[in-house]
Amino acid sequence: MGNIEERVKTFAKPNVVFKAWADKYLQQGFEENQKGYVVNERKKGIKFKIEDIKKNHTLTVVWFAHFVKLKFYHIVEQDINGSLITCKVQLKGFFAVLIKPLIAKKIRKNLQVSLKQFARDLNLR
Repeated sequence: MGNIEERVKTFAKPNVVFKAWADKYLQQGFEENQKGYVVNERKKGIKFKIEDIKKNHTLTVVWFAHFVKLKFYHIVEQDINGSLITCKVQLKGFFAVLIKPLIAKKIRKNLQVSLKQFARDLNLR
């Protein structure tokens, strides 16, 4: 099953991008296999696990939904004028094949919006 993937360029260097991920999304610090729980704007709790970290390059986070796991691969690579940020989402689990066609467009749109906003915020620093 293919990944849902979006990319964006920013003028920020990879270490700045990685620090922004840590500051914005993982305020308590982070390390591999760390588990956590966040409450979204709808007051619903969502569990996550940090699966892999390569400082200033990749961060892999698994979010646990009701019927599937969403595995987010955050990748930052040095570019000529800054960085190329890639976010890939992979749906895992028994029901992933059934659910992906229903939510793939929404995931892609949310990735596009959030990556553009993230890059815009980084470029203002």
